[in-house]
Amino acid sequence: MALLTIVRRVDVDKIMRQTMLMLKVLLCFDVFFIISTIVEMIWYTPALIQGNDGDWDFSFLLSDVYIHGYCILSIFSLSFMCNSFACAGVTNKKRMLLLPWLIVYMMFKILLIASFISDVLFNPFNVSQIFLLCLLLLVMSAWRHMQVVFIVMGLPRAAATVNDTEASEEAINKVNDVPPTYEDVTEKPPKYDEATMTQ
Repeated sequence: MALLTIVRRVDVDKIMRQTMLMLKVLLCFDVFFIISTIVEMIWYTPALIQGNDGDWDFSFLLSDVYIHGYCILSIFSLSFMCNSFACAGVTNKKRMLLLPWLIVYMMFKILLIASFISDVLFNPFNVSQIFLLCLLLLVMSAWRHMQVVFIVMGLPRAAATVNDTEASEEAINKVNDVPPTYEDVTEKPPKYDEATMTQ
């Protein structure tokens, strides 16, 4: 039984390390896409915003480039927030912080499945379908991993609790098990017999 507990404990630690690595990679992707989208939107901003009559012309904000930019910014900002919550949940062992990640990435998965099916049905075979399929498999794999983490974090950790309790009791005993000081001793030391002292 102790061997199973040790193996299970090692597996849980390994899963948590893998989860943190995956979430850090996803956070890097989110930051990269957010920054690149902002730079692209700034790049497409016209140099002169004033029209010929002197009024401000903001019609460029409704162009296709900006609409796509708004969509990409909202998707990756939402992903960034969910990944941040999931990192905090894994670090602090609070499984409820994983729920937004699971819900949002389930929606991403549904969106990818719908776009893949529509691409296969309405377009001839091309490279974008392979890319969508690979992306769909990656999202499904990440979602399943986070589901396993959510389930594992909900399991009782009896062995870890017992070890933590024993460790805290040992620490308390070490603090309380100091030798008495000279002032704490109220008894006087015993008197020795003079015959035994002189040899």
